[in-house]
Amino acid sequence: MIRLIERRGQSPRQDLRLLGGLLDDATERSHRALGERRRLAWALGSLGANMLVAGRHPQAAVYYDAALAARSAELLGLPEMAGWFLDPETVQSDALEVQEARESRLVVSDQIKAERQEAILARVIEREFTPDARRRWARRLAEMAWIFDATGRPDPAALAAAAAAALGEGEADPLRHPLARALALRGLEVAGEVAAGRLRAADVSRKP
Repeated sequence: MIRLIERRGQSPRQDLRLLGGLLDDATERSHRALGERRRLAWALGSLGANMLVAGRHPQAAVYYDAALAARSAELLGLPEMAGWFLDPETVQSDALEVQEARESRLVVSDQIKAERQEAILARVIEREFTPDARRRWARRLAEMAWIFDATGRPDPAALAAAAAAALGEGEADPLRHPLARALALRGLEVAGEVAAGRLRAADVSRKP
């Protein structure tokens, strides 16, 4: 299907809308459509990125807005963001620790278990969101802001732009960034599903 789209010769904006519509359709299907959703999400993001590199549109304006940045985790509920999470392979051992903390037979309070899981999450965020990594995520978010704007969705465009600005700041604290936290949480959850045998590692890898 993606190859057919590439051959149609439509305008970039039409291609983006068509891919977005296909992704919406795929999202409505069962979990068996995970591979299709992932390929479409990748194609949609890649199209926007390629257009940026080719100079076919200006990069989306990125500005900091505290109120919008605080809502940035909402982006992960969108079809285009279905494939956005930390690479499960990099957080596999952390996911196992989370599972062990949840299933521990030690007589400890729920609060202590929650604190242990929170400590693991904080460690993952600090390790995975280095300055270079934050700049890469910020650039991807700026690209998505343009894609959302190009397809007539100003609200997610504003959220993505604000999230990019917040992550791209030199002194940004990823521990306080809602989207960084959500990306790490989703990565841990997916890694847990891989460890349990419910997902194949190859299907959810974030490696190019």
